[in-house]
Amino acid sequence: MSRSAWLRVGDMVDAAKMAVAWTEGLDRAAFLSDDLRKSGVQWQLLVLGEAAKAVPADIQALEPSFNWRGAIRLRDFLAHGYSDIDAEALWEIATQELPRDLQVLTGLWNRLDRPDA
Repeated sequence: MSRSAWLRVGDMVDAAKMAVAWTEGLDRAAFLSDDLRKSGVQWQLLVLGEAAKAVPADIQALEPSFNWRGAIRLRDFLAHGYSDIDAEALWEIATQELPRDLQVLTGLWNRLDRPDA
């Protein structure tokens, strides 16, 4: 049984929340020196991108302000280019981009029909 778009977007919301949480209370230097937190952000971005891949194009079109292709490409890079991951980029994504994206994704999730339980 495949997961509904509502569940996939919910996965994206959850992953974004977790990635942001991994940076809470830290400054850039503290984050960059903490391998566990960097790994946590990296994993959540991978999860977010994997879920984005599974969201149908018609649902993606409902929220054109979200960079669907960018999230998916980032997932692919994290999954396959692990030796080249830039911790500064992880910090910027988690502290600058994801808080905005989280609002957009949450709005989309709230607009979608919840499947019957």
